[in-house]
Amino acid sequence: MKYSRVIATFAAVLAAVALTSGNSYASKDEGKKGSAEKTKVTLEEAVKIAKDKVPGEVIEVEYERGKRAYEVKIRTKDGVEKLYVDADEGTIRDRKDRDDKNTKGTTTDKK
Repeated sequence: MKYSRVIATFAAVLAAVALTSGNSYASKDEGKKGSAEKTKVTLEEAVKIAKDKVPGEVIEVEYERGKRAYEVKIRTKDGVEKLYVDADEGTIRDRKDRDDKNTKGTTTDKK
């Protein structure tokens, strides 16, 4: 009886992981109502725009209301880079390394 309960629990956990593994990055605004309302660019589009510019693993995405931009953190072979994707234009506004140094300059790359 205990054995079947362990298997059932394991199967439930495995199913939950499989259902939630669509996006492997963390979003601080996930589940918050209105976190990116009335923007032309979605969170998913911002991630794609950032990944097209900087290859690597997206580790965090956050919508910054005051800046009307998505902050996308990407782990690269050289460290962590932050890209700020304009929520209305789909351009990369700024790109910084993990020490918040503006190493790449401002760009106006379109999506």
